[in-house]
Amino acid sequence: MALLELTLEGPDIDPTEVVFSLGKGWIIKDGGARVENEKGKLRFVSSSIYGKLIYRVTEELKVDMDSRGSPMEAEVWVGLSFHWEREELSYKGLETEKKIVHLFPTQYLSDYAGAKATTSAPPINLEIKKRLTEIAKASKTHMAFFQSVTKEFPSIGNDQVMLTTVLDSSASGFFGELHPELFVK
Repeated sequence: MALLELTLEGPDIDPTEVVFSLGKGWIIKDGGARVENEKGKLRFVSSSIYGKLIYRVTEELKVDMDSRGSPMEAEVWVGLSFHWEREELSYKGLETEKKIVHLFPTQYLSDYAGAKATTSAPPINLEIKKRLTEIAKASKTHMAFFQSVTKEFPSIGNDQVMLTTVLDSSASGFFGELHPELFVK
């Protein structure tokens, strides 16, 4: 069973990993960049935890996720900001109904500095670019790179150029160009 792992970060908290089950039949592809269903399904089961997350974000919190991309793509979550609280959730399996306590978003706080990853970032300061290169080379995943950069540069949200550069998780992005082996099909 595939799992979505989100890293929650904030100025007053240490990074926290939250895991959401995608349901049966989902396969992780492209080093975690996307998932697809082994039977070709195009939607997540609404009673799965991930299905409930999508419903909460799109229907209850009214976040326009369609403009960000497909829920099958990991990058749709990059840069979004929410207030999270533990909630008791119930979901139905094939034969049983279960209740669990899980972190769930309760309020949309807007995009992180209003940014979304793009494939063409403007040039950045050469000293900062050198340090970003060092961090990217030492990081095994884009998420690890992003976490290291935000820890070292806590005011990254105030620098649109740097934030755009760091958020791009595509093969043609800053991190991707330094790690082409992660994007080989």
